[in-house]
Amino acid sequence: MFLPFHTMVLIFAVSAMLGWIYEMIAVSIHKKRIAPRGLLVGPFLPIYGFGALVIITATHNVTDSPLAVFLVGMAVATAFEYLSAWLLEKIFKMSWWSYDEFKINYKGIIALAPSLVWGFASLLAIYVLWPLLQDLDGQLFERFGVVPYIVFTVCIVADMIFSAVHVAKFRAYSTQVRKSWEKDGELDTAKYMRYLYREIRSRTPLFSIRNFVMKTAPERLKDAWPGHKKKQ
Repeated sequence: MFLPFHTMVLIFAVSAMLGWIYEMIAVSIHKKRIAPRGLLVGPFLPIYGFGALVIITATHNVTDSPLAVFLVGMAVATAFEYLSAWLLEKIFKMSWWSYDEFKINYKGIIALAPSLVWGFASLLAIYVLWPLLQDLDGQLFERFGVVPYIVFTVCIVADMIFSAVHVAKFRAYSTQVRKSWEKDGELDTAKYMRYLYREIRSRTPLFSIRNFVMKTAPERLKDAWPGHKKKQ
């Protein structure tokens, strides 16, 4: 299935924003407090944008069967989620999410319950979101041409690069600090994490990045860093 550039951009933008809203609400209810999601400055979760593109492309030949859409969408989205987690871990040397709380999961990266959610999301994407986006895309493109799509693409790519660079810089700095601390003896995990929290506040300029690193990264980095010793 071939999708024009402007159509792919619109699908990505809307789906990434809807994914951000979904996770914001779901996680905030679960934690009983406002829990901003994602790493980007803007209200977008790219995995949902790319996931929507994968689902729409993979299911275009089976749209006559809701069951087939559910199963194919669930399968390809789960595979995409696993691949994304693997690539992110290879690049940033850390896990970006964990499904360890779910009974049926694989390495905490994918799990049955989220995969079922992907299946139902596939139904919504194909039978509700996709028809609406086709109409909206036609109206936007006819009226404004390709300009707004290019502007959004430049902004989201810049956001991704900016956020990734800051996380990478902080990881390099925190690893350097850890090594210097270990030279003086056994690393005190609690003291080290408190130190990182203070450094995060001063070294990460934007709330979205600071929140991501403070709320997500430290717990995951303990396992990602080789030689990190836990306090007995």
